[in-house]
Amino acid sequence: GGPAAEWRHFAFDLCLPQDSTQESLYEQVGEPILGNALEGFNGTLFAYGQTGSGKSFSIMGNETDKGVIPRLLYRLFAVVEGDTRPSPANEIRITMSFLEIYNEEINDLLDPRPRAKKLYVHQHPQLGIYVPNLTEAAATGVVDSLRLLDFGAKIRATAQTNMNSTSSRSHSVCTLRLVQVLPGGAIRKS
Repeated sequence: GGPAAEWRHFAFDLCLPQDSTQESLYEQVGEPILGNALEGFNGTLFAYGQTGSGKSFSIMGNETDKGVIPRLLYRLFAVVEGDTRPSPANEIRITMSFLEIYNEEINDLLDPRPRAKKLYVHQHPQLGIYVPNLTEAAATGVVDSLRLLDFGAKIRATAQTNMNSTSSRSHSVCTLRLVQVLPGGAIRKS
């Protein structure tokens, strides 16, 4: 006979029903990530699944039903406008980068011009994991941030598949960096 079957155990932080709303998804996933980021922790939202399963819609949404990232941006800039936390920051600076991994190459979605040298992922003892020479644009407000996301999303590699006529053929990473200047001048990064 064939190889013996192995038992596998999978754990999930959360499993939402199919009829969940974008608002519910944001409240249960996006808001905790943003709250932790504002406290100085890194956060990651990772969407993985079969073509046509709703990853792009859950993350980005559409004009009338915003996804997690646009909702997170609205909430983040509401905090920037009027920080009501118990220990508010004097200033919050936000930058955004947006990259695509396509055919094992990294493309800068905020600056799609051809480059003399390829982009690569680098690990630094102090800086952590980063991509040297990747565009990091100042995100000055919700409209500006959404414009950057839309610009990058329009140049991602897409192709028709049997399951989805606008399926992305790439993986993308949108990174928001927060630098908070706290009372007394301390800096908090996430």
